[in-house]
Amino acid sequence: MSSYPDAPPPYSAEPIPQGVTVVQLQPQPVSNIPIAIPINAPMGPQPAILVCSACQQQIMTRVEMRNTTKTHCWALCCCVFLCWPCACLPYCMPACKDVTHYCPNCDAYIGAYKN
Repeated sequence: MSSYPDAPPPYSAEPIPQGVTVVQLQPQPVSNIPIAIPINAPMGPQPAILVCSACQQQIMTRVEMRNTTKTHCWALCCCVFLCWPCACLPYCMPACKDVTHYCPNCDAYIGAYKN
């Protein structure tokens, strides 16, 4: 007899009926790393490390620089004020361009930095 007064009855293994499939579940690994998903996080001109909201992977963003109206206006101003040899400088300067951030895994749009 058991030393505990309310002990459950002893375990009895019943045979598994025919046609029933037994699946053993494997425990999932637990990560202790906190995940922060930035919402409308401010982006800078450099690639940023964050968690992509589309694929949930920690990534370093892929950046693309694009010419804007501001870039063309600076080039036009250089031409108008007879400084035409410098008209190509705004197209070479990162300060005259907007930067768009994308996820390198799933190509999702992350955000933009506007100069």
